[in-house]
Amino acid sequence: MRNAVRAGWQELDLFQDGVAERAVARHRSGVPVVVHTLSRDRVEASDRVADRLAEVAHACLDAVPETRLLGCGGDTSGSLLRRLGVRELIIEAEPWGNLAFCRASLGSGSFEVILKGGQMGTADVFEDVRQGRPHAAC
Repeated sequence: MRNAVRAGWQELDLFQDGVAERAVARHRSGVPVVVHTLSRDRVEASDRVADRLAEVAHACLDAVPETRLLGCGGDTSGSLLRRLGVRELIIEAEPWGNLAFCRASLGSGSFEVILKGGQMGTADVFEDVRQGRPHAAC
């Protein structure tokens, strides 16, 4: 995430008041956004994290339907997709090594999503995904 912030991504704390509105405003203006819980001094329940992430993701997808989501954390990403109402997940490509580029289908449409578990991906994975740059093999 540090590399993403250095590349111009705006970081937002998931549990700050108005985070969904701030994420949408920045996203609409073309600023990439990373929402996280890293600044928390306590551990949040996973259901609460997934609920808040879904709130932010819904707001961004409603405002900008062509939004590309990058979900980090295997269990968290799965919970997020369920809360968003994803009915089908189709792997379209694997341009970032072990990260799959997917199309997530909802009842009313679909969106692009990349699911990143644990320690997967390079240090520049956020910017690679945003720019559409494929993974550079070693």
